Amino acid sequence: MELTPNEFENLIRNGIQKVGFETRQTRPSREGGVDCVAYDPRPILGGKVVIQAKRYKNTVGVSAVRDLSDLCTTKEPPRESS
Repeated sequence: MELTPNEFENLIRNGIQKVGFETRQTRPSREGGVDCVAYDPRPILGGKVVIQAKRYKNTVGVSAVRDLSDLCTTKEPPRESS
């Protein structure tokens, strides 16, 4: 809980990279709640993964999960920063 939101997002992104994913941070002003997009480069099993890092003391609320689910199923994925 001592990390800033940006530090926490970086920690999550670095962990995802260490297990073999390529990651791209989203643009802060256009993220729609998504913090980064990860790509699994494996030919058949791979693909895009949308990541939203939440740093809560308690369980993430249902509304936050629904918002992310809606974003993933009804909207265009966020653009990554260059």
